[in-house]
Amino acid sequence: MTDHLKRSQLLINQGRYDLAEKELRQVLSLEPDFASAHGLLAVCLSEKKQYAEALKEISEAIALSPSHSGFHYIRAGILRSQTKLEEAQTAILEALRLAPEEADYHARLASIQYDRAKYIDALKSTEQGLSVDAEHVWSMNIRLLSLIALGRIAEAEAEVNSTLAIAPDHPFPHTVKGWVLLHQNRIPEAMQSFREALRIEPGREWARLGLLETLKARNGLYRIILRLDLWRSRLGVGQQAVFAALMIIPQTRALFFLILILMGITKSFFAFLLWFDSYGRLALNQEEIAANKWMLAVFVSLLSGITLYCITRQVAWVFMMPITLLVVYCANILWFSKAHREEKVKFAFLFSISIALCLLSSAFILPIQAGTGAEILIGLASGLMFLTVIGFVLFVVGLFLYKLLRMLLNFLAKK
Repeated sequence: MTDHLKRSQLLINQGRYDLAEKELRQVLSLEPDFASAHGLLAVCLSEKKQYAEALKEISEAIALSPSHSGFHYIRAGILRSQTKLEEAQTAILEALRLAPEEADYHARLASIQYDRAKYIDALKSTEQGLSVDAEHVWSMNIRLLSLIALGRIAEAEAEVNSTLAIAPDHPFPHTVKGWVLLHQNRIPEAMQSFREALRIEPGREWARLGLLETLKARNGLYRIILRLDLWRSRLGVGQQAVFAALMIIPQTRALFFLILILMGITKSFFAFLLWFDSYGRLALNQEEIAANKWMLAVFVSLLSGITLYCITRQVAWVFMMPITLLVVYCANILWFSKAHREEKVKFAFLFSISIALCLLSSAFILPIQAGTGAEILIGLASGLMFLTVIGFVLFVVGLFLYKLLRMLLNFLAKK
């Protein structure tokens, strides 16, 4: 039994959680009340994102050994992963009550407080963690994040350099330094920091996103938008209160939302441009590349509408452009939602049926007669836009009927 437990700990350290789980289950089959085995099994299940089972195992460990601070610490981590932040804070406070001199416990409390947007409390917790261990990197990292969130960029810059002196091979402080430099509009230096973070750990998402921002910020217009975005993120509590008060005024609120919409369109456009950049294309993930294909469809639709308006001088095209844009945007949301693959296949199937019905009816609704090249082009384009809009409507109706039928069948099955 001891051998199984030792092997499981070694496998956990190696990140081989499936094998570690098998070893621990063998231990528990021999001794079901072994608290440490329940605790380690909870760690394995949590790393595999099986949070409900992990919570059950750690609760069993706590029931067997309630004075073991490490079990409360593990429980806090699992609850945080489930975004049950209040319960997570209660668990980590219990761990700290039992073992107040553990720097990791203070850092986990700071992490939870940061997630709850209680940045001042998070700073205090990191101070307590650093008082226990002056070189505790986790506490330093949460402290850096809290300083940035509070808009204290100068302090964050000073402290990130101290952290890098202690942990030069840790990707997190390099990433934080990149964002600090972005806040200071020092784009080339920020790019270098993000590259260093990705060199150390290629899969670090926050560094990849920062690198994308620096690539887009090479354009002067995007740099203005980025600075505005970062300024909004640095607003202090008092400034946020003033900002909220201004949002009560309808004209100010309307202007603000208009600016947000324009910023969103501009950001999408610059993200789309990265697709044509040899270096930027390598930094994009698969979903972003697919989203850029949707953006290409949007730009083609807009360009077609503008061209046809210039040819025909018909104001109707001005209204058709935003409708087409809305259709493509909604299709993008549906396809890239967090639905399972089976659901997406059903979406695509229903959409295909809708398009087929539209094509069948188009011969009667929009007959295209022989004529000049311009007339044929206009007829084809108007038919395509009409089919897109009507197809999307039929798709939504079909999806609603499908869900209604499934609910009815489930209800009859229960009867």
